[in-house]
Amino acid sequence: MSITPAATVILMREPFEVYLVRRHQKSGFMADSFVFPGGKVEAGETIEQAACRELAEEASVRIEPADLVPWAHWITPSVEPRRFAARFFLARLPAGQTAAHDARETTDELWIAPREAAERQARGELKLPPPTLRNLEDLAVFDSLEALFAGAQARVGAIAPILPKFAQQQDGSLALLLPWDPAYASTPGEGVDFPLDHHFRGTPSCIMLTAGRWWSR
Repeated sequence: MSITPAATVILMREPFEVYLVRRHQKSGFMADSFVFPGGKVEAGETIEQAACRELAEEASVRIEPADLVPWAHWITPSVEPRRFAARFFLARLPAGQTAAHDARETTDELWIAPREAAERQARGELKLPPPTLRNLEDLAVFDSLEALFAGAQARVGAIAPILPKFAQQQDGSLALLLPWDPAYASTPGEGVDFPLDHHFRGTPSCIMLTAGRWWSR
């Protein structure tokens, strides 16, 4: 099964808020969920060019590839019929520009602090897919954009692909195991070798699906 390259932009502004758009309820991928702007790489594009184009199309914000800072790399689980290898980039909202969702592929928008977004998801007020939730939790570790960008620059060479695996729990619930979970290696499905010294080790490694919502554990 082929994996489609994709690009996602985590757009930010002071005082440390991120921009989320709500995908259309009829979307074929992550329908009705709040996500960061992004989409697949078109023929002839680099990943950075795709990221800039998607941000312009979905958020009406125009930036240059040089404005992007690499942040994360997620790959859709092997059991899914549609698979993407998505590169996540950080970018600041340029002065004088205003983000606005396209009202076609997306139906709503939200500026929100990363920690507040994760908390609202936990209360059932937002619908966030696992990569969005996990990245918001990762962003929430930083208390300012300055600290975040300094941390992002330091980890550029340590970005490892995250390829989750689905696992059925004893109570019948569904879990998404991240590569540093103790049960990851023994769980069926395509996987990746995750660095032993990666900074994600020691953080939540399982995302549970309960009552239609994903929860980190």
